Amino acid sequence: MAGHRRERTARHNAAVVCRLVDEACNASNRGIPDAVLAPGGGAPDPAAPGASGLDQERIKQASRLFRAAVPDAR
Repeated sequence: MAGHRRERTARHNAAVVCRLVDEACNASNRGIPDAVLAPGGGAPDPAAPGASGLDQERIKQASRLFRAAVPDAR
């Protein structure tokens, strides 16, 4: 049972990340981090070990910078 729950959680997390990337980076939906991430939550930032991590605002900022640098990327 616990293995099934982990698998289901992993699939859910993967779907959230895919939606976040697709809508924030590809579709420029600036509100998506607020819609899919818990307030105050975040993830470690592999580009900045030891930093506070990627929260909603840092993800919004990163997607703006990405779209400005590569506006027609998908």
